[in-house]
Parts: sequence; structure tokens; C-alpha cells
Amino acid sequence: AEARIDQALVARVLLGNEGRAFEQLLRRHQGMVRAQLRRLLHGDEAAADDLAQEAFLLAWRKLDQFRGDARFPTWLYRIAYT
Repeated sequence: AEARIDQALVARVLLGNEGRAFEQLLRRHQGMVRAQLRRLLHGDEAAADDLAQEAFLLAWRKLDQFRGDARFPTWLYRIAYT
């Protein structure tokens, strides 16, 4: 069910460049991204927040490259990790 919600939100963004749908994606996944980045950065919350913001900006720009082969959080995590 969660994957279908994410795919529907991605489709809404891509079809109409709808910022509200992307905002929902951000809200659904920002906690996970920030938590993973904090772990990678040994608890540095400020750096994790900065990198999470950059990851979401990059995801916004590259959303048309999301093919749905992996779950959206997996795709997003790969962006945040690189």
C-alpha cells in the first residue's frame, strides 16, 4: 500500500509538476532520510539536515528518472547516500 501511495504521488508530480504531491513525498520520507544520514554522520544533525535538503532538491530535479523498479524510499536513499 505504501509503495502505491508513493507511486501515485510521483505520477501526480510528473503529470502536473504538482508541488503539493512532492511535499507529501517529502513529509512521508524526510524522517527516514534524516535518520539514515545522521547515522552515517555519527550524529551530526546539522550536516544530516543539510544533506537531506540537498537530497530532496536533487530528487525533485531527477524525479522523471524514477522508474519504479525499486521502492521510492530506496531510490531516495540512494540519492541521499551519494
